[in-house]
Amino acid sequence: MATVCGAKNTSIKSDSKLNLDTDYAYSKWLAEEAIKRSNVKHAIMRIAGVFGRRGPYHLGINKAIDDALAGIPPIQHGDGGVKRNYIYVKDLAHIVKFCIENEIVGTHLIAGSRIDTVAEMLQTICDILLPGSRPERREGAKAYDQIIAHSEGLPRGRSFKEAIMDIKYNSKDISNKLSAAGR
Repeated sequence: MATVCGAKNTSIKSDSKLNLDTDYAYSKWLAEEAIKRSNVKHAIMRIAGVFGRRGPYHLGINKAIDDALAGIPPIQHGDGGVKRNYIYVKDLAHIVKFCIENEIVGTHLIAGSRIDTVAEMLQTICDILLPGSRPERREGAKAYDQIIAHSEGLPRGRSFKEAIMDIKYNSKDISNKLSAAGR
C-alpha cells in the first residue's frame, strides 16, 4: 500500500520517503522487506484505494457503490472536498496481468487515472446508479487529500465515471443471468 509513505501524506511519488506512521503501514513495509530479502524476482505494488462492486467497506466509496446498487443514496461525511485517485479493481487486475506478462520488476505506485473529490465521486455514483438523487450529507471528521503518482510505463485505468458505468452494466448483466437461471 502507498500508505508506507505516510497516512497523512497528501502527495505520494516514486521518490517519497518512507513514513511508517501507523502499525498498518509498518506491517506493509515488513512484507515488502520480506519479499526483497527473498531474492526472488518481484514487483512490489504500492496501491491507492481499490474500489468496485462488493469491495471492502473500510474504503467508504465501496459501501456507497453497493448502497446505490441497492437503491440507497450514498452518505457523504464532511464537505467531500478531499481528493483521491482510487483505482478500479478491474483496472488493477489488468495492471497486475501486464506486470506478470512483461516481467516488470521493482517498486511501483498504482493509482487511478483521474483525481476526483469524494463529493464528485458520490455524485457520479448517484448520477449513474440512482439518477435524480444526491448524496445525503452528514458531519464528518477532518480528512486529507492523498494523491498517488501512478508509475510511468504501466497501463492507466479508466476514469471513475467510466468505472461506475462498467459496474452498472455488469450489475445488470449479472441480474439478468441470475433471473434466466431461475435464481
